[in-house]
Amino acid sequence: MSSGKWGVFEGSKKSIVRAGKVLRNPGADPAERAGALTVAEAWRRAHAYPMNTWQIRVRRYAKGIEGSSVVQRLKRMPSIEKKLQRFDNMQLSTIQDLGGVRVIVPRVADVRMLQRKLLDRPGEHQLTGHEDYLTSPKPDGYRSVHLVHAYGTRRSTPWEGLRVEVQIRTRIQHTWATAVETVDLFTGQRLKSGAGDEWWREFFALMSGELAAAEGLPAVPGVSADVAERRKRLQEIQDEFDVLKRLSAFRHVTSDGSGYSGKFLVLDLDIRDTFITINSFPDRDEAIRKYESLERHVRDNPYYDILFVAIDDVDDLKEAYPNYFADLRDFINLVENAISLKRYGEDEWPWLSQ
Repeated sequence: MSSGKWGVFEGSKKSIVRAGKVLRNPGADPAERAGALTVAEAWRRAHAYPMNTWQIRVRRYAKGIEGSSVVQRLKRMPSIEKKLQRFDNMQLSTIQDLGGVRVIVPRVADVRMLQRKLLDRPGEHQLTGHEDYLTSPKPDGYRSVHLVHAYGTRRSTPWEGLRVEVQIRTRIQHTWATAVETVDLFTGQRLKSGAGDEWWREFFALMSGELAAAEGLPAVPGVSADVAERRKRLQEIQDEFDVLKRLSAFRHVTSDGSGYSGKFLVLDLDIRDTFITINSFPDRDEAIRKYESLERHVRDNPYYDILFVAIDDVDDLKEAYPNYFADLRDFINLVENAISLKRYGEDEWPWLSQ
């Protein structure tokens, strides 16, 4: 593969470190900040090739899993800046998920199978991170498996050592995670960062505990293992805050109806007017340029969100990013069933597809 077709970072490691320090400072000089963004964008762009390499590998491993979805995405610049600002020891050069591959599969057994393959067959790539949030869920209820590999080949390339994160989760876990992202997106709660209203955090932790029990996985820290107690508290939160009505209110995002002429998509979400524009490109570089342009244009506007994704199947888009379409139907059904099962004292989960 010729390096001319893919982004290659031509700056120095010191320039990446300097850019990260500037982006960590919200009060940085505008001119200095603009220069740092240019460096950060180039550094992120360089991860496109290793990211694509990994999505091909993952797609091959997942080919026999009916109902699986695989997508790749470059991390959003606002998310990069927030990560730098949230963790004092975080460096732009060491962020592990600038390039990411997300895999959604039907069952926990499918997650484990893919996890084993990716661990046992890394090729020339080096495993640099492995988090199993199925065995040890995060306190907020997040569950998934994360594998980070540093790109490597037998012959040296410009992408040597660049890291790509692969996330593997079940459809149920994905439904929960994107519901959290949707609430953050439309309300500014910042639940993913551990902020936001306490009742929202408790609600999602309880629902994760309910889903963990259904999938036969370890309990979520701080969430009761007692089914009746857990569902009783879910009902209390629903009665007080009308969670279902709030979640349903987010289901009004509409598309401009654009056709998809290419596999590289830039999503432009107007949160205030609940309208999403999908820009489709056959050429990766053109798509990334559009992505960077839109990011800069709406940088200080909290009512816009921009996302770049590469897909092989259009159906994978809404599957992997339902939060950008405010499609919470599956999660709402899970909440409704969890609460209704409490009323009838049912201890099984026939409403989940195992």
